[in-house]
Amino acid sequence: MKKFMKSAAILSLGFGLAMTFTACHNSDGESAPSGIEYTTANGLPQVSKTLIVNTNVNATIKYGSQSSANVKTYTFTGVSDKQTLTVSAPGYVTETFVVNFLDEDTKELNVYLHKPASGSAVAQAIGQELTVTNESGEVYNATMTVPAQTAFLGDGSPWSIIVFTPQATNSPVLAKGATVSEPVVAISCTPENVTFTDPVTVKLNIPKTEGLKLDVKNGNESLNPANIKRDADNLTLLIPHFSEWDIILGATVTNITDEPVEVFKDTREVGNGRVRVSYQRQVGYTMQGEEIPLVTKYLNKMFTGTAHPISATYSFNPPIAGTATIVLSQSKKTVTFESGEKTFVATIYGAVSPKVTIVPNGQPVQPDHSGGSSL
Repeated sequence: MKKFMKSAAILSLGFGLAMTFTACHNSDGESAPSGIEYTTANGLPQVSKTLIVNTNVNATIKYGSQSSANVKTYTFTGVSDKQTLTVSAPGYVTETFVVNFLDEDTKELNVYLHKPASGSAVAQAIGQELTVTNESGEVYNATMTVPAQTAFLGDGSPWSIIVFTPQATNSPVLAKGATVSEPVVAISCTPENVTFTDPVTVKLNIPKTEGLKLDVKNGNESLNPANIKRDADNLTLLIPHFSEWDIILGATVTNITDEPVEVFKDTREVGNGRVRVSYQRQVGYTMQGEEIPLVTKYLNKMFTGTAHPISATYSFNPPIAGTATIVLSQSKKTVTFESGEKTFVATIYGAVSPKVTIVPNGQPVQPDHSGGSSL
């Protein structure tokens, strides 16, 4: 390292799984070492992980060893990747899943809790319309009609239908030509596997579904497209049996551009000890054009809602003393999606990439030797 101190004019760090130093020459023509890697234990700069969880009712939210009770939103700071998130509330179905940050330093999730099926409909509903208001506060209600002439297989238990939003998933990796499918609404009809000779009609008050690429699935079973009816105000499904049916919106990425925006820049002296900076970044997306309810749900679930600023922290251990210029840039992707006959465009804010350049103490700046590893 002493030889490196003697010969290097600028130390440029690109932060990923390793740091690569710019190779410069001293007056004797000796090359400074390049490709030097630092493990986490040796001081690899780390981006602090932050997890923001929102839910629809006051709940206990737990991630890893941290938790908070009776809250609708909570921010976990200084957490690690791929831990278990649990969101629970009395009288609601508990949601549990592992959170994968991918390359993000901050992730925001919307977790919707819904009540378990209850005896809100009874067997005498055959031949009648039964309107069920979703109990978990979602915007869509359902009207279930069982044909009068139908026969069914079941044990006579009360029937129930609930409309809810499936749990959030991790942000997808977007690439041109990729098809991204996401369940946007689910209906739970119980008892499970009650089967009818004539399909049961479930009408959902979801407008503007015409032209969208939709699939309705129960596990690996897809509903016949002929049994998916649409008009300006409603989406109607003809289902052969009770189960949980997911309404899935699929869209293909037809164009994508990334124009990162600088969210922090500062120059300061660094030495021994961890350096920590605070900054503001955007989370979420903005959408262009007509608002379509299922498209909004699609984007909300994957990209955590309409863009808004949050506070975040970045920290690292300098491997050398000197004058550091710290630049943080956030991904800002404009993505064009095509779903059936519909096209929509969203600007999506993503990961923050750090770049630090350190001029070692006592060394002059060499403007002809900048660079380092790619971000």
